[in-house]
Amino acid sequence: MRTALALCLALATPAAAQQDMTDAEREDFRAEVRAYLLDNPEVIMEAVGVLEQREQSAQAEADIAMAQENAELLYNDPTSWVGGNPEGDITIVEFLDYRCGYCKQAHPEVTQLIESDGNIRGLDSDAILAQMDSDDVTDVIARNRALGQQLDITGTPTFVVEDQMLRGYVPGAQMAEIVSQIRG
Repeated sequence: MRTALALCLALATPAAAQQDMTDAEREDFRAEVRAYLLDNPEVIMEAVGVLEQREQSAQAEADIAMAQENAELLYNDPTSWVGGNPEGDITIVEFLDYRCGYCKQAHPEVTQLIESDGNIRGLDSDAILAQMDSDDVTDVIARNRALGQQLDITGTPTFVVEDQMLRGYVPGAQMAEIVSQIRG
């Protein structure tokens, strides 16, 4: 207990005060910290968990800001195909790679969600396939790639639903729950 108290006090001590330690005091402090951590290694995992939670929160906040800053490009691009209900109250934007196994796994689930909900905009795959090799489509792909880079999308699938970015595969039931939560 004394070691834990000393560790807490030492960590709470301003860095300038720690610099005033003698070499012997600094060495004793390091030995106490090391001994405490070796006796209580779960503290390290607890600290890692807190760090991961902070990083996830920071990423979620950054994603919201990026989605809001790029809302016009995400939701009102006149060259993007719209499927589902064009007047739907929720829009799902999907960044995908046709060669991605997770994207292939997500496709039927997203299609089922759009069909069963009836009030979600998606993509019109027939229109895409009909014009796949045109210069217009090549230009749209280049712009979408640039938008993906601007949104820091490094993997597929990535979904943007309102101001949330869902990075990676999301099962259909979980996607439906997110849509439901957004609607309130």
